[in-house]
Amino acid sequence: MKRILDVIFAILLFTSCEKNEVLSENPIPPGKLISFSPNMTNTRGGDYSWDDYYRVCPDVTVYMTLKGSTSMATYKYNDTNKLLEYEDGELLYYPIDNEPYQLIVLWPAKSIQELYGEHDYHNQNNFESFLRSDQLSDTINNSVRMISSVFPVYFKHSRSKISFILHGLNWKSWKFPDETKINNKPPYFNWDSTFIQIIYDHVKEGISKKDGIIQFDVQVSDQSYIYSFFHFDVSTLKAGVDRTVLLTYPYPFLEVK
Repeated sequence: MKRILDVIFAILLFTSCEKNEVLSENPIPPGKLISFSPNMTNTRGGDYSWDDYYRVCPDVTVYMTLKGSTSMATYKYNDTNKLLEYEDGELLYYPIDNEPYQLIVLWPAKSIQELYGEHDYHNQNNFESFLRSDQLSDTINNSVRMISSVFPVYFKHSRSKISFILHGLNWKSWKFPDETKINNKPPYFNWDSTFIQIIYDHVKEGISKKDGIIQFDVQVSDQSYIYSFFHFDVSTLKAGVDRTVLLTYPYPFLEVK
């Protein structure tokens, strides 16, 4: 009888150890899921707010590097509590063991950038494409700014914005005609066409070989005038910088015969 009990005890002990091994291989991640409170470090001179961006695309991509491994997740903006919350991908938890970590938050989400590709950048004539071309980001390294269970994100603009304003006499109340192009590409028109804007990527455009200078050509035309060109240097622009350019009239033009 004692031998039988010893055998049963050995079996139970082995089973118990086997369960413990399985649990240790697949532990429940400690801590809470990360969420973010989005803010803007610069709303482009007050022209656009975070609300404008999330209405165009409520999703961001988050990369978390911890213990030499990088995880990726999609977070969605919750208009009720004003937070970016987990939606899809790998679950991201707050680190609790003081390990070095990094969080990179990118707007718009990777899937949206892949969907539109280069189309947005080369066709910024509508508000949605214009904003998506801006691209926002923030990087958090071992942040101590955590408030409760929320990381504050301070989005920065990854590209520059250039605004063009017609200024001078004899130009139809200083409004741009619909045919206006910037480097042969359609820009974004504000609601009354008194100024136009583009998002500019210094890296994407590159620097011309001649004198290391980047120049833009602004083409203005309508039924009364054909193309007039304005040239100006933007080689000093850095990511996130805004610039306003006054295109002063009268300017040499050719009349349609």
